[in-house]
Amino acid sequence: LMIPYLAFGLFLSFFVLAVNETLVPRCMQRVAKIETVYMKKKDDAKMGPAARVFAFYNLREDRSWVGVLDPGKKRLQRLEIREFDKQDRVLKKISAEFGYPTGDGWQLENGKINEYGGNLGEEKARTFTIETFILPETMKDLLDSQKDPAYMSLRELKTHIKIHPKTSRVFHEEKVEYYHKMAYPLLNFLVMLMGVPIGMRSGKGSFILGVGTSVGLFIAYYVVNLVSLTLGKSEVLPAMLGAWLPNILFGVFGLVLLRRTR
Repeated sequence: LMIPYLAFGLFLSFFVLAVNETLVPRCMQRVAKIETVYMKKKDDAKMGPAARVFAFYNLREDRSWVGVLDPGKKRLQRLEIREFDKQDRVLKKISAEFGYPTGDGWQLENGKINEYGGNLGEEKARTFTIETFILPETMKDLLDSQKDPAYMSLRELKTHIKIHPKTSRVFHEEKVEYYHKMAYPLLNFLVMLMGVPIGMRSGKGSFILGVGTSVGLFIAYYVVNLVSLTLGKSEVLPAMLGAWLPNILFGVFGLVLLRRTR
């Protein structure tokens, strides 16, 4: 008797997941833009995105970027690029006042290059006025690295996680967000799993009792979900467990309700 309800809950879960992957990121960006430009009336938002401090890690190339990103002028300011060996020792540091993307790399201005022996013991240093560096990172890579995880799809977030060192807090927080984006849509299935037994039990007594129980379960799920995510992002719980713990607990609770109803 419950199969149609559970099947519908499962369908809703996959439907919500698909919507979250395709429509929600773009819609949230539109909402943020409308709120900033038209509701808060920020003039700088009308002129373009504001410059902001950024940090970018390219683990594949063992390279880090730190500086000020100015999307409106399509340039970097007070830039520092570091290259590392496999033991995370600094091999080379490039500092520049400005940086501009070119077709095959970056043009840096008013900078200095320091080359080290792997332990920050300086070996060579030279300055430059204008120089072009062939580097694989693009302006889009730097802009995407600063995007809010809420505006990303699962595929984008999975790629974005890889640019952060595994020991960093940002890596762990975004990993929790990645698993949570997969886990949260299954709430539709859990609603059916718990709702049908509750509906059958309340049908024997009071309708108000059923509604009150449902509201109480919703509040309980919200609190458990909030606490679990906080523990996950604080590294008290593993990332996957922090995201999936509410579903596990309420899934078990739903099965217990079902067994008692039978």
